[in-house]
Amino acid sequence: MEIISIITLILCLIIYLIYRKTKNYISWKGASIFVIFIIIFLITLSSFGATKLGIRFDNFLEAGIPTLIFTIIGVIILFTIGKHKSKTRLRLLTLYLIFGITQQLFFQSIFHLTIFSLVNIKAVSIILTAIFVSLFHIDKNKTLFCLTLVSALVWSTIFLYYPNILILGISHAILAYLYYTKIYKRKYPKR
Repeated sequence: MEIISIITLILCLIIYLIYRKTKNYISWKGASIFVIFIIIFLITLSSFGATKLGIRFDNFLEAGIPTLIFTIIGVIILFTIGKHKSKTRLRLLTLYLIFGITQQLFFQSIFHLTIFSLVNIKAVSIILTAIFVSLFHIDKNKTLFCLTLVSALVWSTIFLYYPNILILGISHAILAYLYYTKIYKRKYPKR
């Protein structure tokens, strides 16, 4: 199991390195990210099982309450600090739902569980996961990096106790949507 976890971590780092060089998902680099993601998802699924990966509905309420509280606090913060007014684009929310769930699957189900299986220390796996998530957002600006770091700390903690990717993905989608419509002043990300 340890060798599989190490291979999974290496593949996660490869995804990160390819991501840093990818300007557009519709490219060979984007396709590489997708293929590697599918491979590590299948490896992780066979190692941990769907329930442990958070692909479940039996803990919807347990996971939903702390996630809802955090999301409401996040919405209030984003509306408070957000001065940018852009058109409401509900189509973007659908896109963010897909990306939010996919990212939570990658960051929590794959990366976080793999780290935890190696170190078996909750605080270390939560912090390392939050840093890893934030590194994917470091190039945008300091605000996004800080918001991502705090969000990832909370999502990682919730996931460790109440693994549910759908709930976390919805929270991620809502907060990302509000960030890009209320704070981010440039065009929407091209990736």
